[in-house]
Amino acid sequence: VRRIKEGTVIDHIDEGKGISLQKNSVANGWTHGRILVENNITYWNGFSGLHNNEGDRINFFNNTAYYNSYTASITYGGTGGGNNIGMSTAGGDDVNFFNNIVVADPNLSGFTISAAGTTNLVVSHNITFGNTDPDVALIEKFELVADPKFVNPANGNFRLKWDSPAIGYAKKQKAPADDFYGNLRDADPDNGAAEKIFSNANLVTTPINTVDENTFAEVSVFPNPTNDFITILSHNPELKIQDIQVFNVNGQDITALISSSNKDVSNFEFDLSRLNAGVYFIQILDETHRIFKQ
Repeated sequence: VRRIKEGTVIDHIDEGKGISLQKNSVANGWTHGRILVENNITYWNGFSGLHNNEGDRINFFNNTAYYNSYTASITYGGTGGGNNIGMSTAGGDDVNFFNNIVVADPNLSGFTISAAGTTNLVVSHNITFGNTDPDVALIEKFELVADPKFVNPANGNFRLKWDSPAIGYAKKQKAPADDFYGNLRDADPDNGAAEKIFSNANLVTTPINTVDENTFAEVSVFPNPTNDFITILSHNPELKIQDIQVFNVNGQDITALISSSNKDVSNFEFDLSRLNAGVYFIQILDETHRIFKQ
């Protein structure tokens, strides 16, 4: 886009919001219903990722916004242009931000989530990484400031790594039934547009990468749910008990709390009797299995 300002031609992407809702207000005829914006991924847009401009009764649920205002156009030439470089609302009434992940460039002047002139605004259970709007900080609830640990955002992969703080952090009453990819969310939904999908370890044989990248092993983990013991069967002769780790929902390695043994070269047993009931993750080389301890 070539923008002409005061006789000067500036060559860069100017504006270019990812999703922009414009004047959906009572004054403009929007008198009934709500607008729901959910399960969207917006990244590298010229300006903000998701924006509400003078809109009433708007819900932003489980969206992912990453490094929008990519061109840094709001700072070019000292022209300013606002702080809405992540998710934002300007004006309007009854606007809700729940379960979103917003990552914004901390070197820009804008904020991850910004607000101005909006009444009845609720901001809750979001994960942000970047600068915080002081006005939003006064009202937000349960915000987690942390790297969400995307798989490969540089190449557009905004799925969550197994140790992402976004896993299970969403307010379940606000989360959609499925995610951006059409996968069903579980009983403890994740923030953002992509639900973390773990292997179905319930007596299902799952191929995983082995030490030799040209071969594959078959692994079964059972029973699931379990009371005290988990058995791992592998057809991979290279797999060692040291290649298996157990983590809690906070991403902490708790393998040392668990006694384990080799029944034979391909049969491993883990004693989980010291663990409380709940969800745990077994990492077997590059495959993660979610298990349920009763």
